[in-house]
Amino acid sequence: MKTLEQTCDICLKPLENEWGNNAWPVIPDGKCCNTCNGDVVWVRMAQTMSKFSTQDVDNMIEEVLFRERIYK
Repeated sequence: MKTLEQTCDICLKPLENEWGNNAWPVIPDGKCCNTCNGDVVWVRMAQTMSKFSTQDVDNMIEEVLFRERIYK
């Protein structure tokens, strides 16, 4: 039985393993590759810091999605 290859919900490249990484908050209920996981962790950390507003975090998410899909 052949399984479908899963892709990263951020950069759309194949996942390194069958589980992937949790892509929240960049993609709610999504999975991401190990490379994009670094950006996801960065956004999560920004959410916990009081010096970043909700708008700042939203802008970070937009930047991650744009950069990963356009430049890779």
